[in-house]
Amino acid sequence: MQNVYSWLDKQKTESQVHSNANIDLLKVNLNFSKAFYEELQLNKRMLIVPINEELAIKKNIDKNRIFNLVAILDPSGNILNANVVIFKAKENILKSALPENTFSNIYKSEKIDINGQFKFLSVSGNFLYQLDFDKGRPHSWGRYKTRSNKPKSTTVSSEAISQAKGKCTNYYLVLTYYVNGVVVEETWTYIGQICEGEICGGDYESICPPGESGGGSGEIGDECCIPDPNMVVSTESIAGDYTFVCGLESINPITQKPKKSCNIGWKFSINNLLWYNWGYISDELATFEKEDNIWKFTEFIHTGKRSDGAAPPCITAECDIDTATPSIDAGRLQARMHLFYTLSISYCTPLSTPSMKASSIGRNFTHR
Repeated sequence: MQNVYSWLDKQKTESQVHSNANIDLLKVNLNFSKAFYEELQLNKRMLIVPINEELAIKKNIDKNRIFNLVAILDPSGNILNANVVIFKAKENILKSALPENTFSNIYKSEKIDINGQFKFLSVSGNFLYQLDFDKGRPHSWGRYKTRSNKPKSTTVSSEAISQAKGKCTNYYLVLTYYVNGVVVEETWTYIGQICEGEICGGDYESICPPGESGGGSGEIGDECCIPDPNMVVSTESIAGDYTFVCGLESINPITQKPKKSCNIGWKFSINNLLWYNWGYISDELATFEKEDNIWKFTEFIHTGKRSDGAAPPCITAECDIDTATPSIDAGRLQARMHLFYTLSISYCTPLSTPSMKASSIGRNFTHR
């Protein structure tokens, strides 16, 4: 409890009176009696502290939502980062709490058991970004951007026409929608203008220029395509179904039996990071010979690897197959390929050090 209070006090700045007041309001409404932990990867933990509805009442915002302080802790229990997270159920059904491991599953890019919108705010109450979930998976994310980020071809709704004197910046809520990791739509909605010298940070869920609100607020930069560097890739080894494509038959000049070669492809790794989905396919070459009207294996070799889907553009994801061990059973009716491989993922700043994961998977094959 005390370490949370101390960390929150360190987020205050002398020049931001309104933001400091919001942090103090957050402190007195933290319900530590219902706080709990969830486990993350990379030896990190999450501390989730429910926030009393008095905060919403005091700030005159919708109280029919679930409010939590979500803090990321290092292995020593020190707070690395914290946000106020507000959840609104898709069905507008008020729930007292989220399902178990909701936040850790979001950060580990795993499926969650609820649908709706998560708004992530700084601890001073400024809007950072939002994630919308459908069928347990994120399908859109929203963040604010400035006019300089806006594509020239983009149509913007309700944009202010007049400009105040001095240097002013227009801000937009940018919603990007994804299907299977591919952008299908992006909308820009004008949400406000802030001019040089104006003080912001008093209202909850408001926008503030980077560095002017206190509490860790700031615009989500274009250098990283994921909203929080603590969110990591979910990886799974699978023995997926395989494709089977054969060439023309010919005659073995030695045995005088029909023979053919077939290319086999099977997915052995699937990966998710929020709305991004990609995987890796192993390619094999099988040679068959027909005996008593039955095709039997004569040779089975690994020929390569290829990607399926696309990893986020702001990370570097690589897969190296360390060893590929083929085998054919005694009856030559079944072959097996066993892979030992290593995934290497370099996240965008500040998690630039590659994360390595060694895995293995095997699969049996028969003639089709």
